[in-house]
Amino acid sequence: MRNSLLSSLLCLLFLAGCSIKEMRNYQKIEKIAYSSNELKSVFNNNSKSILFNAEITFYSNYFSGLMVFKQMEDSSSRVVFTTQFGLKIFDFEFKGNDFTVKYCVEQLNKKSITNTLKRDIQLLLMNDIKAHTLIRYKNIENSHLMVLKAKATTGCNYYFSDMNTSINQIIKAGILRKKVNISFFGLPNEFPDSIKIEHYNIKLNIDMKHIKRE
Repeated sequence: MRNSLLSSLLCLLFLAGCSIKEMRNYQKIEKIAYSSNELKSVFNNNSKSILFNAEITFYSNYFSGLMVFKQMEDSSSRVVFTTQFGLKIFDFEFKGNDFTVKYCVEQLNKKSITNTLKRDIQLLLMNDIKAHTLIRYKNIENSHLMVLKAKATTGCNYYFSDMNTSINQIIKAGILRKKVNISFFGLPNEFPDSIKIEHYNIKLNIDMKHIKRE
């Protein structure tokens, strides 16, 4: 009896964790096979490097400077954050499923923090998708608004978009609550002017303003 109640409770928690308030005006339309064409990051634009002005607030710590996302010749990616004077704040390498901290300032150089930053970047680049299928939702008040829900490494991700534009919001939800929100701001069908990453369970925010692409 106790095991049955526990299983029921866990099931209810899981279902509740996959329901966020932003989805109240959306209804499920269909399940579709996962395709990178269905979920395409704004970073998938053949740019070798993308430069931002960036600010990171982590509790009482504040960092500002330049952040570059760079595609390397060996298919790895580097994300480097420096001060305006060129002093490194962090330097991360992503290669397949491998993640390497090349450098990180002392205030952020803890495994729990670097792993959080890693997951944020993976979410931003849309490398955190583990789904074989996607669930498509449409807004009941505006049929042009759509959401794709995908299973992630932990919990699930929601990708919000206008059917005529790129994805404009990503929400990462755990079993019980929202964890991260990424908002994209800018003109339709273009690379966003700015990106904001907000955390709900810790005091960490990242603001980025696009400078140039090469």
